[in-house]
Amino acid sequence: MDAVHDGRIDGEVPSVASLAAELAIAEAERNARTAEALDAVVRWEWAAGPDRSFEPHWFELNRQRPGRRIAAPAHPRPGMHSYGVDALGRTRVVRIYGGVVWDGLDTFDEEVCTYDALGVSWARYAHAPGTECLAVNRLRLVDGAPAWLVRCGRAGGSVTRWHREGGRVVRIDVEAEEPGHADPQRRRWTATYHLRWDPLGLVGIVTDGKDREVPVWRRPEGAVTGTAFVAALEEAIYEAVRARLAAFVPDDEVFAVALAYDGEGAPLPPLLGIGLARDRTALLAGPAEQLATRLWNPAGWSVFDVPALALDDASMVDVCDRHCQELTARGSLLPAVRMLGRVAARLRAEPPPSLRLTDDAVVYVVDVEASAIRAGLRDALPKERFTAWKRQGWVP
Repeated sequence: MDAVHDGRIDGEVPSVASLAAELAIAEAERNARTAEALDAVVRWEWAAGPDRSFEPHWFELNRQRPGRRIAAPAHPRPGMHSYGVDALGRTRVVRIYGGVVWDGLDTFDEEVCTYDALGVSWARYAHAPGTECLAVNRLRLVDGAPAWLVRCGRAGGSVTRWHREGGRVVRIDVEAEEPGHADPQRRRWTATYHLRWDPLGLVGIVTDGKDREVPVWRRPEGAVTGTAFVAALEEAIYEAVRARLAAFVPDDEVFAVALAYDGEGAPLPPLLGIGLARDRTALLAGPAEQLATRLWNPAGWSVFDVPALALDDASMVDVCDRHCQELTARGSLLPAVRMLGRVAARLRAEPPPSLRLTDDAVVYVVDVEASAIRAGLRDALPKERFTAWKRQGWVP
């Protein structure tokens, strides 16, 4: 079994030539392989164009959107795809229609797929009812992620390798050998693709030797406030906040963690503040006037909006800005503030172990103008403590 080390895949990668013999075998076994795959199919799904690919990142590298799902047509038009899916939700057969009718039947190229413990293999055949095999492909998966893909066709083939860092693909290397337009003889070429991600997904791909980034990720219109987008953004902010807090080791006990937002601008991403026990001691020893406001305004703490706690990743800031702009256009930034409230609740339930919390420590949300302290504490504190602190003069 292959192993992963620092994004590298150990284990022998087959050559294109080693798959050449499989072309003839796949051609001879077309009817048997197709029959076996069709026996496993429990439903058919249709699309106006390709809406999935066995090859990872095929749509991104080819700058193509997945095809629109459609109902089964009476007569397939050129370019339509149908997918035979098994009981496990895996695609077993792909039919690519060409608009040609043979003996009264629609013809199509066909891909027949098999799965095993190491990955996925599929063969592409020419228009049915013929048997010619156009290409065979073998994709190796390691821990469910792509490691390499070898493709062998009648005119050449290619080897693709994926490289990962931190659980994400960051580079794709391709080595190919195929006829060129200018030179009918075989030509060799290589390409390296660098993938750039923002907190929510793949943003762009840069090819070696080119300065221009090719954007590959587009959200559907209106998706900036869609449920899936909001959930993904909330998770990204939570992970970023938790990572910053976990990496910060204060030299005193912590009585409060504040997620501060700009109430007059973009609430996301938040500014982080850590209230130390000595900060509270000093504030309680000061004037009683406006004590509650000074106590919970993180701008008066010794650790607030410091570089070590800054959520300043450019892609994170960009996504947050776009989301807040969309919310502003819709008339309210309150959903962004509520998102911070949910992030704070998760941190209260499981605070970073690097913080030595006092027995009455609280994680809450507050605006940088300190005008919404009471609302933030009411959401963060048990009712009994909120009432007791209000009597004590600790709540505005």
